[in-house]
Amino acid sequence: MRGPPVGRQLGALLLVLLSQTATSQLVWPVAPWDCTRYPFPIQIMKGDDDDNYRTMQLNLGSGDFEEIWQWPANTAQLPTARLNAQGYNINDNIAYGLFSTDPSSDPGYFCRFSDVRSSTECLCEARGPVSDDFPQGETPYWGNAATITRNGTYYLGHAGGEQIHKLPAVHSLTSPGDSLEYQTTDCNMTQVLQGRGSGTINVESWNLTAADMYDAYGLPNNCKGQCYMAVWTNSTVDGVTKMTTWTPGDQNFADFIDFEYSSSTYLIGLGARDASVWIIKLDGAGDVEGYSYSRVVVDYTGSTSSKRNMNGFGAGFRYGDRIYVSGTTAVSPAPIPITLKWVAKAVDETQLNDGFNCPNATDPFTAPRSPPSPPLLPPPSPVGANGDPHLVLAHGGKADFRGTDKGIYNFLSAKNLSLNVMTELADFYLHDTDHPRHKLVHGSFLTQAHVVALTGGGRTVRASYWASKIGPLNIGWINATIDNQQAFSLGPHTTKVVDDVSLHMDYSSLHVTTGEWELAVMPQAVQRSVAGPARRIDVQMTPRVAESKFSVPPHGVIGQSWDGDNKAVFGEEDEFPVRGEYTTSAMAEGAVEGVPTDYLMSSPYATDFKYSRFGLDHASPRDVSKLTGRVGAAVPLAGNGAGVMEKEMELLAGQVA
Repeated sequence: MRGPPVGRQLGALLLVLLSQTATSQLVWPVAPWDCTRYPFPIQIMKGDDDDNYRTMQLNLGSGDFEEIWQWPANTAQLPTARLNAQGYNINDNIAYGLFSTDPSSDPGYFCRFSDVRSSTECLCEARGPVSDDFPQGETPYWGNAATITRNGTYYLGHAGGEQIHKLPAVHSLTSPGDSLEYQTTDCNMTQVLQGRGSGTINVESWNLTAADMYDAYGLPNNCKGQCYMAVWTNSTVDGVTKMTTWTPGDQNFADFIDFEYSSSTYLIGLGARDASVWIIKLDGAGDVEGYSYSRVVVDYTGSTSSKRNMNGFGAGFRYGDRIYVSGTTAVSPAPIPITLKWVAKAVDETQLNDGFNCPNATDPFTAPRSPPSPPLLPPPSPVGANGDPHLVLAHGGKADFRGTDKGIYNFLSAKNLSLNVMTELADFYLHDTDHPRHKLVHGSFLTQAHVVALTGGGRTVRASYWASKIGPLNIGWINATIDNQQAFSLGPHTTKVVDDVSLHMDYSSLHVTTGEWELAVMPQAVQRSVAGPARRIDVQMTPRVAESKFSVPPHGVIGQSWDGDNKAVFGEEDEFPVRGEYTTSAMAEGAVEGVPTDYLMSSPYATDFKYSRFGLDHASPRDVSKLTGRVGAAVPLAGNGAGVMEKEMELLAGQVA
């Protein structure tokens, strides 16, 4: 479905914000899922006595799924007659699933949706491609289970996994725009697997007795001998009943979860009858390379019988590299080291419903890692670079730094942390036309930040923030990797902790915390832009230890200002005229060792340059006596941080009211 016409978008949003009764009004565009408010497992279901579907979140205290809100009744604008097969996409932090205008599921639409009630848009009809056999496109697909892999490919399990279809890069699908009608174009999903494999395995040599099965699956008396018999057979000899055959493919699979292992992507299918696990390996193109099954034993540690659902798996949820399930618990199925942990009974006693969650949210089921040690000093003022890059250095020093167009410079090089930034040339006005200080500036901005951090566990974390990726709502996100693993994204209000390194996104800003440092990257709009980038970034860096406690004295354009001498060093600054036109040229000469080109980097994640401290065990601070800039006493209350102040704000601060 589509959002309101352009002229009505703001009005529609205001209606929802101002009136809780405006529940039928679509909220558009679809916002990212609020993973801070709703980080727990989610299921969307409709019980036998329900009029509408309900969005349910797991209450960790009670072990039950509790209603967040109900979906509105089915309309031509919002098809909610049937909902299923949801997944969460880390590339845009939005949920996706199938919506239907009819309880029979035909037709079904592939839609985006948010945690905000009625914030939904349907992108296409869930059909396969047009062909000679299907001139209108293949029969609409419906499915009961789905997942979205880390590259944004939606995988749909049809008929309990009898068929699996894929739709790549769903975050790139075009928004329907400003029409109230949902899209009827075909999604062009493609089938990647037909059949679950119905081979029967002789298990007589396993010596599994009926008692073993009862214990393994926690079967109640009214389920013994029938719950798992769709996939197992047995025989009784001398009064002992033993399992004879196992046919894991003869069952539906309640949910699919994506999983990364050893540079490969897998789909993990959760059996709805006996807690079998279906492990599907994908190739580089996202097609099925092969699959196998694994039998698991259920561990109900910490659960009570009243909270269990005995019909097999209900739903699966992944946080980072941990997978959790409702229904049962599984441990370490081969051939890849997955650990599945039982956390709750299924949301409905009579149904096994699939589920989803924010996989990049903080894992709510594990005790959070101890945060890095608090600063040894009072909170310092930040140091860094802002706006038309005006450097605010440690101890109160200042300088301007124009850079080169799309040049990448190192601003901080420490033992286990490196920050590179990109400068881009830009033309913009300072002040409005009728202002007495109006002028045209040919200057530059910071537009990218690239961080490399070496963790205490020996892992390398790389993260990138691009101003060009920030939209009109100023929603921030980053891409990152750990060692050579597949890239992942962090959107608003999400955190990723890797050993002693933390990556945290608030609504729009990135915060990187290590044992010695905290970095912040903040997006800003370019005011009165004439040419060049429309958005820029500010960066700030703050030590978390005293200068004397650094493992290695830092360097970089800004980092070197923490040289331990408690003196402010002032480099070249641009002298703006009152009015007219001006081209910036200062490159912090006098406040930095060497020449500006010494800090140019070969690539975004490069760490090696003339003054690099990254990976070193020993180094000396810079020699201030060799600098040509003005040196003065540390500015009182200047703090111990560094950053970049917008030049316009610096100029305004010097004016007389």
